[in-house]
This record gives sequence, C-alpha cells and structure tokens, in this order.
Amino acid sequence: MGEPVDFAKLPPQPTAPPVFPPAPAADEDQEHDEDQEEADRAPEKVDAEGFVKRPRPGWASVEGFKARTSFLALNGLDWLQYQAWNTPRYIGQTPRGYGRLIKKWGEGYRADFPQMIKTAKAEIKKAKGNPTAEAKAKALRDARKAEYKAHKKGYRIKSAIGGGVGAGALTAGVLLGPTLTDAAIGLGAVILGSAAGRPLNSEGEPVAASSRKVQLGEESVRRVLVEAGVVGKERAEEIQIVDLPHKADRGVQCTVELPGGITAGMAVAKLEKIASALGIKPSQLVIEDDSSDEGHAGRVVMWMARRDPFKASRPSPLAKRKKPLDTWKEGIPLAFVAKGQTVDFQLRDVMLLIAGATRSGKGVAISNINCAVSLDVKVNLRDVDGKGSGEHNVYAPFAASFFKLNPGRLVALLQAEVAEMERRYEILDDLGESKLTEKLIDQLGGIELIVVDELYPYTTHPIYGPVIVELLIHIASQGAGAGVLLVLATQVPEVAVVPKRLRANLVGRWGMRTEGPADSNVILGDGKAGDGYDASKIDASLRGLGWLIMPGVGIERARSFYPEDDDRAAIVARGIEFRREAGRLPGQWDDPVEAYLKKVTGHSSAGGGVKGNGRLPAYQPAKNKDGEPEAPEQVSAADLASIKPNGPILAALVALFEANGSEDGKPAVWLPTTEVLLPGLEGQGQKITREKLAAILGRFEENRGKREWEGRRIAGYTHDAVTAAIDELVSDQG
Repeated sequence: MGEPVDFAKLPPQPTAPPVFPPAPAADEDQEHDEDQEEADRAPEKVDAEGFVKRPRPGWASVEGFKARTSFLALNGLDWLQYQAWNTPRYIGQTPRGYGRLIKKWGEGYRADFPQMIKTAKAEIKKAKGNPTAEAKAKALRDARKAEYKAHKKGYRIKSAIGGGVGAGALTAGVLLGPTLTDAAIGLGAVILGSAAGRPLNSEGEPVAASSRKVQLGEESVRRVLVEAGVVGKERAEEIQIVDLPHKADRGVQCTVELPGGITAGMAVAKLEKIASALGIKPSQLVIEDDSSDEGHAGRVVMWMARRDPFKASRPSPLAKRKKPLDTWKEGIPLAFVAKGQTVDFQLRDVMLLIAGATRSGKGVAISNINCAVSLDVKVNLRDVDGKGSGEHNVYAPFAASFFKLNPGRLVALLQAEVAEMERRYEILDDLGESKLTEKLIDQLGGIELIVVDELYPYTTHPIYGPVIVELLIHIASQGAGAGVLLVLATQVPEVAVVPKRLRANLVGRWGMRTEGPADSNVILGDGKAGDGYDASKIDASLRGLGWLIMPGVGIERARSFYPEDDDRAAIVARGIEFRREAGRLPGQWDDPVEAYLKKVTGHSSAGGGVKGNGRLPAYQPAKNKDGEPEAPEQVSAADLASIKPNGPILAALVALFEANGSEDGKPAVWLPTTEVLLPGLEGQGQKITREKLAAILGRFEENRGKREWEGRRIAGYTHDAVTAAIDELVSDQG
C-alpha cells in the first residue's frame, strides 16, 4: 500500500467558486430541451401522505366484486347441480369401490412377502447338494418368514387401531350427532366408495368422468371461438374476457375482447358453430355488439341460457288486461326474446312485414296485433284477408273495414287511403306540423292500420297486382307521417310477391321459418343469412319464432305470444265494449274511407259488411276520363221488380226506405218490422208474413237486435240488409 495522505500538508483550497470560460450562446429550443430534461429528472411527486397513488384493481370496484361473486356462485351452483345429477352413478360405484378397498387392504396385508418366501424356497431347491448355498438359502427363507410374521402383526394392530377409532367416531356421530352429522357421514361414505369404484381403462387407470356442460368462462370461451373458426389457434391467447361471466336476464353473460382485425360480426356469423362447441342449441345463445361506452367493433357480448328459452310458448299478456290499450305509447306486446323481455310494437312510424313458410306462425303474430288493436279505440283496423278462411271473422265486429279475396276492392281501399293520407297532410300543413303527434291523433281521425294477411293473391293478381304494388309502395314510403301504417304478411317470401321497392320501406321485418336462405334474405335483407340470421334454420316445431328486425331492438330471435281462441274472443269482446263506449264501432262514427268505398263499390265493408264475414261482391274498378273509379251501375226499380220470386218485395222495400229517409235524399238506415215494413209492403200489394220477411232479409242482417223507435225497443231491418239481398238476387240472375 502507498503512504498515507497528510491533509495538513495539502495547499489551501480556494474559497471563491471557480471561474469557467463563457459557454456558447444557446437558442430557445435548446433551453427548452434542457428545462424538459430537468423536469424529467425531477423526482416523482407524491401526495400528502407520502406515497404514489395506484389505481385499484378491477375486482376492487363494486361492479367487479359483484361480477366475481356472481361468477363463483354460478360455477358453484353448476358444480352442485352436476354432482346431484350424477348421484345415482356415484351410489352405483360405491359397492365396487369398497370391494376394491378390501382387496387393497389384503394386498397391503400380504405385501410382497409370499413372493419373496416362494423365491427363497426355489433357491433352496436349486442349492440341493451344495451345503453352503443351501444353508444360506434356508437362512433367507427363515428371515423372510419372520419378517412376514412381524409385518402381519403390525398391519393388524394398525388396522385395528384405525378401524376402531373410525368405527367409534362413526358410532358416536350416528348415535349422538344431529341428523346433519348423519347425512355428512353417509355422504362421506358414498364419496369414498364412489372414488374407489370408478371405472378403469385397459391399463387399470380410472376413466375420466364425463365433463360438466361447458359454461361461459375464459378457457371455454377461448376454446369454442377457436373450434368455431372465429379465431385461429395461434391467436387464442389474445382473446380477453373483459367482463367476467355473471347472471343476467335469466342466463349467464360475459363480454369478450377479440383479437385485432376480428369483428363482432364475424362471431355472430359463426353463432351456430359456437353453440355446437358449447353443447347447446343456437336459440340458447345470443351474440351481439357491445353497445356500452367502452364497446367497439372487436368486442362482443355473449349471453347463454341454461335451457331453450323458446321451447314453451307464452300466452298473450293481453288475456288478463282489463283496461284499454294505448298502442301509440305502450305499444303492442308482440313477442318475447331469448332473454325474456317483451317486444312492444308501437304504432307510430313502423311498417311491418311478417313472412315465413306455411304453419310457421304468421297467423299467431297477426292475431296478437289485431287483438291489441281492438283495445285501442284510436286505431281504425282495415283487415284484408287473402286466405278466405274464418280465421279473421272474430275481428269483424270492430274492424273499420274487413273483406276477403277481393283484389279489386283492395285497389279501392288503397286509393281511399292515399286520399286520406293527402287529407291528413293538408291538415298537418295548416297546423305547421311535419308529422302526426299524439295530440293530433283524434283531430286527424285516428291511426289507420291496414293489415293484409296473405299478400300473394293480391300483389300477383294478373290485372290488379301491379296497381296494388304501386299503391302499397306509395303508402309505405309516405304514410307513416300521416298515421297510415301497413302490416303485410305472406307465406310466399319471393321477390314477385314482395318487390324490393316495397320491402325497402318496410323497416320492421319478421322472418319466420323459410324453405331456404334465399327466402330468408327476401324477408330480412340481402346477405343476412350469410351474416348468421338465417330463418331457414329455425326449428319447425316452434311456431311463431323468427328473426325480428325492429327499430330499438336491432335484430333478435323473437317468438310471438300465443293467444288461445278463448283468449282472442275475450280480448275482442272487451275491445268492442271499450269502442262502443267511445263511439268508435263501425257505424258509430263518420268514416271517410268506408264512405268512399261504398260510393265507388256500392257496398260497405265496415264490420265485415252486412254478412259480417267479409264476403262481399267482387268489385272491378273502372276508371272515368279523369282516371277516378266510377260507381257501379245500380239495378233499376222496374228491373228489380221483374226478377222473381222476391224482386217485387225488395223493390217495395227500397221504396219504403227511401220514403222514410232524410230530407237530403238519403234512405233510412233502419226501419221497424211491425210498425213500418209489413204495413208498407201490404200498402204496395206485397202482403207477407214476419217469417217470410225474415227468410228474405234475416241472413243478411248483421245485428238482429232491437232498436229504439218512438220510445220503444222493437225489431226491424237495416237498409244494408235490403241492399245485400238485392245484390245476391241480381248476382244469381247474372
């Protein structure tokens, strides 16, 4: 080592700071960089308590804690359900397990000593004639026997102690413990025996038990997304569960972050394959975009039901409703979705197309709509039946218009609705309003709802089809703002039946089971089947189930509520009473649409016409020089009187109704039988009995009830009944 330094001998140090040569001038940017470097080197600021705050982990938040708790509860419940389901199998394995345990005890009692003693005896036999080797082999045999004897004694003692302690504990537990202790002992005995009695494979190893049904979890989600082909196996680790599985809407839900470049739509398109990988039906799974603030194109919400939510149909909520329905505010309870919520169809500005194959459930959906409309006195139902059965007859008493299989009359109805639409827009223009609002419904005359149940015979009619299509397009594109709405249904979802220009304005779509993807695309839109929304894959046994597109709902599987026949009749009966009190039954209010129809066709279809079943004489629209429909020619009184056998009586009845009509020349609406009709007929030389008159007019009379006449309620007949009888008589002659 060197000599120690003597600090006392060092030269004195300067007391003034050293002087450095001046540095070259720096520009402002350099000064700014130096300031920033100094700021970066500065120690990190701490809060008043002297530590740097760190963000809390996700699980520490209330939402995160709830999610984790729900996740643990779901998995625990699922585990318990699985064990309960397999209890019979466990009990069956128990006897075999205890047999194996006894056998194992025997193997431990003997150990390898019998084999070692046998080997030593073989060595003695082999050493015969060699005293030294023989003596050595005998000594080994005796040693093995002594060890075996000691082993058995020790094994018996250990078994006796263990068995005695166990038996004593079990006896004490059974005799002295509560029932819960007895159950725990029994459960433990079954678990021990079942575990030992598991089936063995060819190598003697226990066979793995069947796995529990796959539930939503990080590993299962990764696996199924890979198996379904949504994500490549090499990118599986990039899949992240950003919202742990938790209870939601009668099922389990989680939010999944997909790898970059993979969109939510790609997952939706693979829904069937994902459901297969999860071991469930497609109807039990909902995959949709994450609509939260944190959501983006690569994040999906997966929801799964434990059982098929559509397996059982549900009765209409209207069956128990005792008060009127406001379809503008509340909407029509149309269907339920997988998560259980009700889809309410608000009659505001939505035009709806319902389509699917035969027996797919369209009629059930239409029934829901018509039943609901009966309860809303502000809605004028124009019910157009294209099938001709009695399915719609129950709605006739309150329908503003109802007719069947009459393409010419539909032309007239749609022309009347276009005129009504223009009338309403003139009123809105005068009021400075752009469209119908709730406060203007009564002022404009209510909501016009045109329901056509089976579009096919109308839009494909060789003569009237093109005109009907153009009128429907006109109303679909402009009617919503004036409160003129369409609900169209067909079991032939083809472009020829529902042209693309018409579909473009039917923003509400309900695609029930179809024959193929092409038909499904006609209903839901081009390419929808390829996006995973394919109505041709809907289970045929689930009538009323389909893909529903509705503003505010998006696109979801939805099944129509199912009103039973008795429920339908009861709902409509209540609706009729509400309308009667409000003065909104057919004939109680001035209906400009029906007035137009009667003018141009000669017949009213209010309440289904005089027969009440919608069957009216076929109307063939003609056009005058101005392009407007002309009224059909009426048979003269002289011609009518010449038609036998009842022509003279009907001609006399016409004269009676005209004679008792109003000052403006309109015939009387109704006349009493005894006081006017029979005496009047006799005065014209047509003396007949009450029974004869009933035979001529009775079956055409919609309402045979008595009416007020000069302070009394007496029976009579309407002018419409006379008109209907004349139509039939003339038709038979033609």
